[in-house]
Amino acid sequence: MIASSISFFMLILIYFCLGMYKPRMVLFGMKKPNRLSVIIFTSIAVMMAATMFGAGVKHKQDPLSEQTAETTKSEAKTTIEIPKPADSNEPVPELPPPGSSSEKSAGVKTDVKAEAEPTKQ
Repeated sequence: MIASSISFFMLILIYFCLGMYKPRMVLFGMKKPNRLSVIIFTSIAVMMAATMFGAGVKHKQDPLSEQTAETTKSEAKTTIEIPKPADSNEPVPELPPPGSSSEKSAGVKTDVKAEAEPTKQ
């Protein structure tokens, strides 16, 4: 990416020199080309090339970028072992049937009619 951005810089420099010498040569699609259009296009292209160069340098300095390709190959071959529950002989406790005394003591209301009727005191 760094090499391509440097070559892009060189093309921009050639474009700028030709555009300042004869704007009609590089802006052949315009009716009245001027040097300001060449400067605007060149400045936008320089920003693009600088962004490419910065991204290339950042990618080159990143230590994880080289390791990532190596680790993905090795991680693809490894398998993860899923832990199994321990064997136990204890039975699973059953839930009490609905309407039993344990629900009433816990404050669970099962009667819908009792909720609708207000209590008198």
